[in-house]
Amino acid sequence: MRSGFIAIDKPAGITSHDCVARIRKQLGGKGIKVGHSGTLDPMATGVLVVAVGKATRLLGCLQNKKIYQGTIRFGITTDTDDVTGQIVRQVPVSDLVPEQVLPWQSHFVGAILQRPPMVSALRQGGKRLYELAREGETVEVPEREVLVDRLEVLGWRTEPHWELDVEIHCAGGTYIRSIARDWGAKLGCGGTLAALRRTMNSGFYVKDAVLLDHVTKDTELLPLHVPLLVAGNCYPAVRVSAAGAKKWLQGQALATDEFVDVPSPCGKPRNDLYLVFDENNHLLGAGRYCGGIIPSMVLTNCGDG
Repeated sequence: MRSGFIAIDKPAGITSHDCVARIRKQLGGKGIKVGHSGTLDPMATGVLVVAVGKATRLLGCLQNKKIYQGTIRFGITTDTDDVTGQIVRQVPVSDLVPEQVLPWQSHFVGAILQRPPMVSALRQGGKRLYELAREGETVEVPEREVLVDRLEVLGWRTEPHWELDVEIHCAGGTYIRSIARDWGAKLGCGGTLAALRRTMNSGFYVKDAVLLDHVTKDTELLPLHVPLLVAGNCYPAVRVSAAGAKKWLQGQALATDEFVDVPSPCGKPRNDLYLVFDENNHLLGAGRYCGGIIPSMVLTNCGDG
């Protein structure tokens, strides 16, 4: 079985963990390594990056950027900060106008403080928050800084609900549910997330994603994205000679004269992360640039095994 990444268009109604379990089964069952990057809530759809085989070791190397399209519904507050939860407060918003809503847009752009939802996968005291919520416990979830690069308002409607459609470009760890909740709080009427779709995750776009049911153990049909494609989206890459590849797999550092292609990013600051490939574009691992490249992760050929 080849190794690499699959961009899955996750359907609504299942967890990211369930999605990985189904893919493992569809690829042949036990013994196949499968993992994912960037958890999506059950109600959310869109790009879930799934790593297969040796590529699971590269999940931590993926670009930490995401794009979402979501719908915020005003006038409702729920215990999960989305429409799947129990309504805890509901107020009429028939007199709400865009001139009241839109000025708050800039408040949610940049480095912002955000309190994650109580029902989330974050851990506190050794347990995930959603586990504590199921047990009826309420804990004080501390605020943390997240980065929102861009928030664009796509449109709004007042019937049958007052809803705002947005596109959000952000770093990993940003909760769109929290933005919906906090935007509603700023207006005094409450808000919750009515819909969410991730259109990009770590350089993988939903237009290139496949449906979950289309993943099979027939590797000729499995649209694995080779890590070289990921490198182009996320990290600079270098190719090395056969002699350089042998040294790398022995855990030795590589000098620039052992590169087949000397990438223009070699002038970037020291300690930048590079992905290293052999002359046949098989991934050998990742390392830090410091005049040469010092191994920080050594793999055997990701394209073959």
